[in-house]
Amino acid sequence: MKSISLDNVLLFHQKIVAKTGGSDGIRDVGLIESALSRGFATFGGEELYKEDELKVAAISHGLIRNHGFVDGNKRIGVAVLVFLLKLNSINISYT
Repeated sequence: MKSISLDNVLLFHQKIVAKTGGSDGIRDVGLIESALSRGFATFGGEELYKEDELKVAAISHGLIRNHGFVDGNKRIGVAVLVFLLKLNSINISYT
């Protein structure tokens, strides 16, 4: 699965906050890095998230839940979710 780098997430966050408002800043970069690697976690040599959709969901959930940014955690989580789905040619339908 294609992923997104920490530098790109930080830039993406800056652009989102500039456009939608709020505070730009990092609370804990380690929490952001942890969220970005969560989708690739293993246990006993087995991937915890085997399907790409689950990897994307785990990364997005981690960004939202870890609160690595001062503000805009939900916005960056959803934006990264949409970006990773598109980057990996994953089509989902929802209402």
